[in-house]
Amino acid sequence: MAWLQLIRIHQWPKNLFVLAGLFFGARWSDPTAWQAALAAFALFCLASSLVYLFNDLRDRESDRQHPRKRTRPLASGVITPAAAWRALVLGAILLCLLAIWWRPPGVGLLALYLALNLGYSLGLKHLPVLDLLLVTAGFVIRVLAGTQAVQVPASSWILLCSGALAFFLAVAKRRLDLPDAGGGDPTFRGHAPAFLDQLLALGAACTIVFYGLYAIELNLAAVARHDFLWTLSFVVFGVLHYLGQVHRHQGSGRGLLLDTPLAATVAGWLLTCWILLR
Repeated sequence: MAWLQLIRIHQWPKNLFVLAGLFFGARWSDPTAWQAALAAFALFCLASSLVYLFNDLRDRESDRQHPRKRTRPLASGVITPAAAWRALVLGAILLCLLAIWWRPPGVGLLALYLALNLGYSLGLKHLPVLDLLLVTAGFVIRVLAGTQAVQVPASSWILLCSGALAFFLAVAKRRLDLPDAGGGDPTFRGHAPAFLDQLLALGAACTIVFYGLYAIELNLAAVARHDFLWTLSFVVFGVLHYLGQVHRHQGSGRGLLLDTPLAATVAGWLLTCWILLR
């Protein structure tokens, strides 16, 4: 259980952004596309776990002083640094071997993802706003890698929508964690609550507007069987619901998946999109 916590297996659903190209490119009936998309998903899951592992190794001393992070396996001493370093090296070797074996089209984007996160862990996360943009870039890279894996062109609207949503969720995570930091965690320095609230509103508005414009484009291109703007209702409710949860301090990265109304909204959106696009 400690190792699963260390590699953040509960964060793997974030890598589902890789499957966006498979879904919106209407390639879900193609077994070859599924194989390529799932291979890319697996690579990003492994890569993200290596990033978390490296970050925890670097921050284990400061994590011991944090009211919440001190329970992490490395900070609490449940897993030794030597064992973690061995796991990191073995994981990196495995990632390289899998990338060479599968040769996914988006392997260059995977390398870029790792490079950005390495810079993030080495100090860029202490720079306000830039840290949020780096997290956002990580999600956009996932989408791009997924579209390349299934050989589907990534439309500008897909990138804008995924980027806006990722920015919104990144700001929400900072806003929710801010009270726990107590002003002592350098990751959160410069992120004043009022400023984060403004960024939250900006991210929510951009997500809704960009998605609405994307839905209009699909209608004009006659891609959907019926008016695709119907799906906008799910996006509006989901974004506003989670925004309310953030301001009530009742959400978190994990809470996003456990929130029943939000989970039902995502399921309804996926089902409606599938019906309209098939």
